Amino acid sequence: MIDHDKNLETVLEARKTLASELNELQSTMEQKKEMFLKYSGIIEYLSSLKKAEEPNTSSSDIEPEVE
Repeated sequence: MIDHDKNLETVLEARKTLASELNELQSTMEQKKEMFLKYSGIIEYLSSLKKAEEPNTSSSDIEPEVE
């Protein structure tokens, strides 16, 4: 005779384990997404600083000296 109660218990436990793993993965994904966005912001900021510095160095080279 097939023990349906035992099979049901096994499948329910497996589903519970999978749900827990999915929650962990979701949490990890949210953390990684947040870090990705922070790094993207840092890259954008540093790139803008680099672009802002480039014209300043070239314009100071062009200025004539006042005597």
